[in-house]
Amino acid sequence: MQQHYSENNFNSSDNWILLNPIETSIKNKIEQYGTPLSEWNIQINYGIKTGYNDAFIIDESTKNALIASDPKSEELIRPILRGKDIKRYTYNFANLWLIYIPWHFPLHNDPNIKGASVKAEEEFKKQYPAIYSYLEGHKEKLSKRNKAETGIRYEWYALQRWGSNYSDDFFERNIAWQRITHENTFCLTKENTVILDSMAFINGAKEKTYYLLAVLNSNLVKFWMKKNVPEYGSTGYRFSNQFVTQIPVPLFVEEKELAKINDYVKEYFEGKDTSNVINEFVFRIFKLTKEEIKYIDFRKLSIQSIITDDFNKPKLMYSEIVQEPHFYYDDNTHFYPEATTFIMNGDNLKSLLLILNSKLTFNIFKLFYAGGGLGENGIRYKKAFLLNLRLPKLDETANSILESYYEMLLVNNFQMETCCVILNEVENYISKLYNLSQSEIDYLLN
Repeated sequence: MQQHYSENNFNSSDNWILLNPIETSIKNKIEQYGTPLSEWNIQINYGIKTGYNDAFIIDESTKNALIASDPKSEELIRPILRGKDIKRYTYNFANLWLIYIPWHFPLHNDPNIKGASVKAEEEFKKQYPAIYSYLEGHKEKLSKRNKAETGIRYEWYALQRWGSNYSDDFFERNIAWQRITHENTFCLTKENTVILDSMAFINGAKEKTYYLLAVLNSNLVKFWMKKNVPEYGSTGYRFSNQFVTQIPVPLFVEEKELAKINDYVKEYFEGKDTSNVINEFVFRIFKLTKEEIKYIDFRKLSIQSIITDDFNKPKLMYSEIVQEPHFYYDDNTHFYPEATTFIMNGDNLKSLLLILNSKLTFNIFKLFYAGGGLGENGIRYKKAFLLNLRLPKLDETANSILESYYEMLLVNNFQMETCCVILNEVENYISKLYNLSQSEIDYLLN
């Protein structure tokens, strides 16, 4: 396995991100040619929070029944999107609808109303009897939402958070995304569509809406996200507003270039897969070299195109979160790992197996490369961490000695009862390869 590394100085007050040389070059170009979205003339806001979805989010039949009972009900019912509905560029509408009720509705524009208003409730009941009656059936649970506010700051029938400072933005087309996500997946909403607070949206991009949508969905932004956005457990990345505002996107684009990307996005909406040409466009405006493009594209290739081939080669297999090292060598390609297992391909795998399984290497990784560890859960063999791990250089002699140790262990079926002496010899030999003093070795092993 080839290790990429670069010299870094840590005098900057910025976050410390360890990158290999080609990643550093890509990062520098992104920052050189892009302008953070925080400096664009756009607005970035969260979706609405109902406090009790079962009351406010309704299906098609409930919507139709409310409108049949009182046609005015339609004024308050809007299509709603959830995070799981989002796809790249577009979304799957689940035919769900939101009863959109601001605080103090229908007197929400009266500046004299400061808290929950009996007068507002009376007007609501009079003007929208069908919806009032429907919500009254949920009054008990609605009243128990956020007890510090419900019935105090706002009425029991109102949404908990309705976007008071930007509610008009929901009437426009917006770029929306899920805040906890595995990938950079941005969609374009239709007018009058509301999103839940598990999502956020960009408003005000105007003539650059398609352009911004294309860049945000690109492989380059995916690369940026994985280097700059914190992971959120096993659910993906926490792509909250504060990180989206940091995404650098070129602000000034020539009109002919803007027209091109608009056409590519329109074609995508019409059913033509223009994702490759869009990615090429994005690479071009950031002035990436062929080598940099190849690096990014290689890292996003599908399992079918490259990783399946790697499964059929000799490989090391390992779990990401462990209490102690458990690297396994699959020489005869017997196994296809599941999603929680990772693989390494390359040269000298038998020697690499012994080095990575050694107590010394494990403790070096844990102390200096594992990002602080996971407490009682052990450590995380994250790919980015492993790529930064410095291993001893192996010449032909060292590789031959380690491979002979591997064969000795193999003959004994790796049984601890018969392999203890061999494993101790392996540990001692690896210590010599690291060229550590005895006091350093004692510190790392104890």
